Amino acid sequence: MTRWREATELAFVAALQHLPPRQRAVLLMRDVVGLAVGEVAEQLDSSRVAVSSAHQRARATLQRMQRATPRDLSSAQHHLLARYVASWESGDLDAFVGLLAEDVVLSMPPMPEWFARRAAMRGFFGWAWSPAAGRFLLYRTTANV
Repeated sequence: MTRWREATELAFVAALQHLPPRQRAVLLMRDVVGLAVGEVAEQLDSSRVAVSSAHQRARATLQRMQRATPRDLSSAQHHLLARYVASWESGDLDAFVGLLAEDVVLSMPPMPEWFARRAAMRGFFGWAWSPAAGRFLLYRTTANV
């Protein structure tokens, strides 16, 4: 059950990233926290009409994303994805870093971490993939379409 919960959480977080900040805030405050329209309007120093409109637009955006079909991957993309997943699951740092573009950037909001370029990524993942962290398993999702 935990695996499905984590997959759902990941899909939700990925979907939220497609919303503008105000819509994201309204959606979280209304649908996750359960605040009333008036409470959200007060918190955001906005009108009830603006909050309702932002909520409707956010839900419509997520609905469109849910209906979107994932694009087909080329043979080369499938091969690259397979190598990426294998490097994560095996903890093969050299293979993983070899797949990254030299100008790669990783940020992890809401945490303040920010890593730029392969050397920084190697340092971070060398730490993150230490034996104490355990192994990673990846699950295919269409949250990032």
